[in-house]
Amino acid sequence: MASIAMARPRPDRDGASGPAPWFKWAVFALTFGLLLSDYMSRRSSRS
Repeated sequence: MASIAMARPRPDRDGASGPAPWFKWAVFALTFGLLLSDYMSRRSSRS
């Protein structure tokens, strides 16, 4: 029988594989706020 090698996930650079979670949420919140602000300003400027 052939044996199958199982790949184990290993952390890159001590588990830091990307930006901090708070940074991702901050970018999301700012983007959502800007989109909402733009929508509301366009909505109120209609005649």
